[in-house]
Amino acid sequence: MVEPHGSSAGSPGDAATTPGSGARAVRGWAVVLGLAVAVALVARAFAASLTAGSLLVGVAALFAVLLVAGRAGAGKDERGRTDGIRVAVEARATVTPAGGCAWCGHPGAHRADSGHVVHPAVWHALEVEEAIRRAVDGPDGVVAY
Repeated sequence: MVEPHGSSAGSPGDAATTPGSGARAVRGWAVVLGLAVAVALVARAFAASLTAGSLLVGVAALFAVLLVAGRAGAGKDERGRTDGIRVAVEARATVTPAGGCAWCGHPGAHRADSGHVVHPAVWHALEVEEAIRRAVDGPDGVVAY
């Protein structure tokens, strides 16, 4: 049975009570073990022949570059999602064909204190930003995936 976080199952720093710490420790050891195996393979390849060792080093370097590039590209998906949400929300703060505000439904144009017409995206800028934040992070500020 899994004890809830903060229970008396172990000390506060215990891996059993700290969410995710056990997985991080296992992942860390897996990386260390993987690097040790890779170094041993490269050493054996160089011992067999210079060409085999060089080829293995090249393949390992290519793998490392592709791995790092894949992780760097992972953030682009989130930025693309955020940009798509921003475009969709901001598209609602436009002028209707009748000259009103599509955001709040006001039938006429919004006017500043000076009497100048103000675009709905500017008039409702704080509301638009709040709607984007809620769409991206969720209503409670928790990131929604």
